[in-house]
Amino acid sequence: KELDTPPPKVVLNSKETPIVSIIIDDTDVQESYMVDTYLRSSEGVLTVSLSASKGTVSLQSLDDLTFTVGTGVSNPAIEFIGTIAKVNEALSKVYFSCMKSGGCGVGTAHLNITVNDNGFTGLRRGRRESLSSHKAIDIFVYDDE
Repeated sequence: KELDTPPPKVVLNSKETPIVSIIIDDTDVQESYMVDTYLRSSEGVLTVSLSASKGTVSLQSLDDLTFTVGTGVSNPAIEFIGTIAKVNEALSKVYFSCMKSGGCGVGTAHLNITVNDNGFTGLRRGRRESLSSHKAIDIFVYDDE
């Protein structure tokens, strides 16, 4: 499913441009708690994967996230784990950059996102649920002459 807004326009070789704000809503994850071997409870967490077909993406915030792919700053692909509050903070602004020196060029790029609840599904614990979406990004050359 494509995110429901017109494709953002990004200038080739420009600084990072905010392209989308994403909010994840999963009440089942918020209702899920697990207890570790020391009887400490912890909130359910989501795994989020972002990738750009060309160019790089960065997140608004990196606080309290665990990265399994990338660093969250100027990566072609990012995967991280966090609570729903921290995930939403990170996705409140997603930035995109397309540098010719990095092999990026004029045309259309795609931002792909997958969110997995890791089995934290409230009363249906153990059954992982995920959702994938994408966003087109138009890349063009700015000619000020």
